[in-house]
Amino acid sequence: MPCWVLAFTGVLCWPTTFLNGAVLSPDWVFDEFELNRHSRKLLRSGMHVALGARAFDVLCVLAERSGFTVTKAELFERVWPQAVVEENNLQVHVSTLRKLFGASAISTIPGQGYCFNLRVLVRGSPPNAAPRPAQETALPALKRSVAVLPFTNLSGNKEQEYFSDGIAEDIIAHLTRSRWLFVTSRNSSFTYRGEAVPSKRVAHELGVRYVVYGSVRLAGPKLRITAELVDGITGDTLWANRYDRSPADLFAVQDEISGAITSAIEPVYLRSEENLAKKRDPAELAHWDLLMRARWHFWRSSKEDVELAATHLRAALQTHPEDAAAMALLAFVYLTRVWAGWVPDPRGALQEAHGLAKQAVLSDPHDAYALLTLGTTLSVMGEAGRAVDTLKLALEVYPQFAAAAGELGRVYAFMGMSDEAHEFAVQAADASPQ
Repeated sequence: MPCWVLAFTGVLCWPTTFLNGAVLSPDWVFDEFELNRHSRKLLRSGMHVALGARAFDVLCVLAERSGFTVTKAELFERVWPQAVVEENNLQVHVSTLRKLFGASAISTIPGQGYCFNLRVLVRGSPPNAAPRPAQETALPALKRSVAVLPFTNLSGNKEQEYFSDGIAEDIIAHLTRSRWLFVTSRNSSFTYRGEAVPSKRVAHELGVRYVVYGSVRLAGPKLRITAELVDGITGDTLWANRYDRSPADLFAVQDEISGAITSAIEPVYLRSEENLAKKRDPAELAHWDLLMRARWHFWRSSKEDVELAATHLRAALQTHPEDAAAMALLAFVYLTRVWAGWVPDPRGALQEAHGLAKQAVLSDPHDAYALLTLGTTLSVMGEAGRAVDTLKLALEVYPQFAAAAGELGRVYAFMGMSDEAHEFAVQAADASPQ
């Protein structure tokens, strides 16, 4: 993924590294960082950054393939050749890099590996170079990614820009909590500040499919915020809304609106991905397409569609056996069979669902959807207390998760705890007003 170097006072600067009296261009430049693979140096605004040898090697592999998924197998092969290393060793180094560059700089691609999201400028390219040709192939690989651009401040008051930036930053933070969404980092998307940039350009340069635009206007006693989700390939607006509020408590409004926008974007995004996957040739379906096509069939709820969803999910698990998302949705397939009375052995089907849900959570303990699935199976099995604890964990991971809030409200209702049931039912409705 190509990257612009930092702009100071509107001038793009091409940093250089001095080594033994010679001026060398770094291998890669991203944000304020220079990465020189040959001298094994990482600089931040010209200052050396201490980084362990293995973390440095992991960074080099990820930066080299920025914008693309790098599998765990490839990382192990290139960083630890001919050595047997446990997976948590790799996770420790990725965690170190996230602390340095920001949590959204490196995405975890469930069941596959990692993707470096910061836009990278390759050594030898001038500062105003056009994106490298490989970017044209990066777009299909990252078709499911979202870029949230800085919201435009229409208030005519520069001092209000902190608020418009805060809205966009909060939306990025909320969206990154969803395991179904892949969000470009703030450092990348905020390079477009002050530009009226078309969605197709953003999609091409950032390697994303979806772009979120917005504006903020504060005039006297009225605050108006608009937002829209645009398909960066077609230019079509998939969703748009306007929010009018009192500016009495800007920070409370910021949290409310960013949460509402996040809750609206995710289902629209997923519906678009499901429809795109449905149109593809089955012989060409990749792992993500299989998941999206499974969702497309699952939500149609007929027996035939649910069985087709199961077929696609099993195919997805053949390529990525530890994928929490596929296991969680397959568990819901078993639950649906039980609820619809389609199986001769409902107890056995429920045990299958429970086993898949537990396996999904073990594979990714921070996947809110996996936690929702486990909480739902526990509630169906009559273990209400454990179900409540698990569903609360899902909401801690992803506070805008309407399904988890709704299920928690349902469980409380069956426990006879009406006040708690009402609280989470309202939360679910607020998170998914449509």
